[in-house]
Amino acid sequence: MGVGDRRKHERLEVQFRTLLSPKGYNSSIAGVAENLSQGGAFVKTTDWSNFQINDKAVVAFLLPRSFSKLDVVVGLEGTAKIARIDQVHGGIGLRFTKEFRHFKWV
Repeated sequence: MGVGDRRKHERLEVQFRTLLSPKGYNSSIAGVAENLSQGGAFVKTTDWSNFQINDKAVVAFLLPRSFSKLDVVVGLEGTAKIARIDQVHGGIGLRFTKEFRHFKWV
């Protein structure tokens, strides 16, 4: 991280399929996490307009078999707050309510 970087955790440049379930929304919204840290992620989604800053959502990151070394796709699920909406890059910034390492396997 650079000297002027305000982030508390290192970001990894990864791409995981992601499902977001905003509070009060009956289905999941698909996206792709473009980077991920213990504290948050940026998720590209064409449905970014369904979110507002400070909305809460359940987020699941789907790990490919090659990443998990298992025979099936597995997910890690937790809760997040929408920290920003980025219309230019077509996505949303998430701030996790607890660190990524504490997400549960689904």
